[in-house]
Amino acid sequence: MAEYEAVLSRPRFKLPGWVVQELLGYIREHAEWVTPDREIREVTRDPSDNKFLEAAVSGQANWLVSGDNDLLDLCEFEGILVIPSWEFLHLL
Repeated sequence: MAEYEAVLSRPRFKLPGWVVQELLGYIREHAEWVTPDREIREVTRDPSDNKFLEAAVSGQANWLVSGDNDLLDLCEFEGILVIPSWEFLHLL
């Protein structure tokens, strides 16, 4: 959640604080929380991104939606498509 808050609070998104808090509240209420059950070391340029792969695999996700190029460069990981937000919105 800290990462979501940090990203949503970036100046380039120009989101008021109350919007960030509303989005975080929605995520807290509707997200499926998982505890990763294995360590993944796929992303070597930024190892801190591996936590997202760990959560996606443990949660048996269909997609990992990201704006991070280190993750997007994977395109797919263990059957999970790694896609940008615009592509995910198109799928919806």
